[in-house]
Amino acid sequence: YVSALKDAGITAQTVRSGVSFSVGGASFYIDPPHQTSYASNSSNNSSLIIEMTYGSTRFLFAGDAMTERLEEYLQEDRGTFQFLKVPSHGRWQDCLEDLFAAVQPQIAVLTAAAKEDTEETTSSLEKMRASVYQTSSGTVHVTSDGTTLSVSQE
Repeated sequence: YVSALKDAGITAQTVRSGVSFSVGGASFYIDPPHQTSYASNSSNNSSLIIEMTYGSTRFLFAGDAMTERLEEYLQEDRGTFQFLKVPSHGRWQDCLEDLFAAVQPQIAVLTAAAKEDTEETTSSLEKMRASVYQTSSGTVHVTSDGTTLSVSQE
């Protein structure tokens, strides 16, 4: 990433406040970390959390956010999302139940390697009636027509 920026003559900038923009009919909101450092897992807790809205469908990409960062985000009460990219590869964190209750995803994707334990996370999502997909089982494709989402996995 850093090399690509350098090759393109672009200087990386740190996002310190929320940023909204639109691309091709989809609107995006980037929620940056609210602190300059975190007591634990500073790199993961500094994850950007990205929302995308296309028509009436909403997507939430929670990066590798850990408990401190997720608790920050949850204080904002940003509404529900049909799609959730589960944070931190789907590893269980105590705050995930609060995230799932707030977001109420219909579709959740975990990017864990096959060896990682995601059973508790998967179980919690399934109790909420979310369809859960893991990239360790193949590439997950999620498509929106602006009203509904469809999923395929190969």
